[in-house]
Amino acid sequence: MAEQVTSGTAFGDSLFISSLKIALAYNEALNCGRLSISRGSIIQSNFLASLRKRVEDILDRAGVKNDLRNYMIEGKWPNEQKAVVLSWYLHWYGMPPNFVTNLVMEKIKGKVTMSSSVPLLRLLLPRTHINALREIDKLRI
Repeated sequence: MAEQVTSGTAFGDSLFISSLKIALAYNEALNCGRLSISRGSIIQSNFLASLRKRVEDILDRAGVKNDLRNYMIEGKWPNEQKAVVLSWYLHWYGMPPNFVTNLVMEKIKGKVTMSSSVPLLRLLLPRTHINALREIDKLRI
């Protein structure tokens, strides 16, 4: 993933993101006691945590913020190469489609007097990662 982003040759396969998210959810269920098995975990927690951190670092450095804003506000996708990385970002952080984001922003418009609407956005978009909620909140400002 890192090589594809830095070389500019990313291809549209996001199966690795889905697989990693499943592994992370499995590990979290084990750690929280929602899932019990007779043997230990099949993947070390530290390894998964390092993979999560690496993916987030790559996506944060990939420069998708402007493309993300254009997608959320106008529904416009960037060129093919940047579109792949943007789709990875949207998938990883659980971003809703832009029309859902716009509906949510209209719903809270004028009702939020706080400096941040992230707590309210968390209630309205519970499956969306906190980093994505911060980006949505920046649109309000």
